[in-house]
Amino acid sequence: MHSARFRRKKLNQACGGNVMKQELCRITDLVDAVPKLVKVDNRAIAVIQIEADIYAIDARCPHWDAIMASGTISKKRREITCPMHRFRYSLVDGACVASPSRPSIATYAVTLDEGRVIADIGP
Repeated sequence: MHSARFRRKKLNQACGGNVMKQELCRITDLVDAVPKLVKVDNRAIAVIQIEADIYAIDARCPHWDAIMASGTISKKRREITCPMHRFRYSLVDGACVASPSRPSIATYAVTLDEGRVIADIGP
């Protein structure tokens, strides 16, 4: 049985408490440490499973708009590396690891419900 840790980046506050739950994919769609690109409305989200943990982040780098789903995953550090400029971002809180002053990447709280990966997505 897989579990999902809850990750929030003050999403409820940033969205004024207006958060909707959205199914991103099924747990069986995920491959360990391989980002899966999903579309929710006009938003691209990368879903990453590392062992029993599931992370959801914006699929675009906040620096050069690169597609983060093409990035390299560090299972040990729980990070994704941007394929364009090699900056590393935490999958846990979205912070730019090498340079905390740089913009972070949005993260979304993830839960599992009967094999479905559900994320709290703001408007």
